[in-house]
Amino acid sequence: LNEATELKVEGINRGSKTLSVGLNRTATSVSESNKLTLSNTADTTVQCLAPLSWDGSETNPKNAILTLAPGSEITEGDAVMAIEAPENIQAGTYTGNLVFSINYE
Repeated sequence: LNEATELKVEGINRGSKTLSVGLNRTATSVSESNKLTLSNTADTTVQCLAPLSWDGSETNPKNAILTLAPGSEITEGDAVMAIEAPENIQAGTYTGNLVFSINYE
């Protein structure tokens, strides 16, 4: 994460279905309350949580980060996921998984 406070997600929908980008909750280390679990690489028992948020996540944490409805022309868009400073972090290097799912239906 270093100094990053946000992650931008961009998409282009050229088809007739809705394109959405969200978190793949089965392959990521994000809790139901949208906190990314980071583990210390030297001692994996030392962990901290980095809260994540995006438009609509406050009312429904499972909302897609980006949704692009079909249109008569190419639809482009972007959305921002905010990354807050990790809670209770200690010195060291940390790692965590943030995996996205892309749906077109």
